[in-house]
Amino acid sequence: MLRIKDILTVREEVVKGAFQGVIQTHKIDAKEQRLENNPQKFLSITYPSVAIRRILERIGEKISGKSNQGGFLFVGHYGSGKSHTLITLYHLFNNPDLAKDWGRQWKIDVELPEKSKSIIVS
Repeated sequence: MLRIKDILTVREEVVKGAFQGVIQTHKIDAKEQRLENNPQKFLSITYPSVAIRRILERIGEKISGKSNQGGFLFVGHYGSGKSHTLITLYHLFNNPDLAKDWGRQWKIDVELPEKSKSIIVS
């Protein structure tokens, strides 16, 4: 019989009860240490969901000129991953080397500008 512990490893902060359960976009530039303002740690726990993969594809199409779509709107209920997706994009755009490493890890061709600066307005 296959058990959950046979296919995944629980992260240390979950075992210790120190898991940060709420991700907040307005804390991206907080002075205290948070998951949101640590790109390495944030991306290390970020799984590329269908939504994240899809927005990366659409952004790639926009940047390459294949699409002339304007902005992108993220909608969904509380807890559906909107903030996580926005912070993921923020870190990928602001950290091109991390973006490439993260993309390689998940077999995603992340083609973002080398010199870009993103902001989050909450």
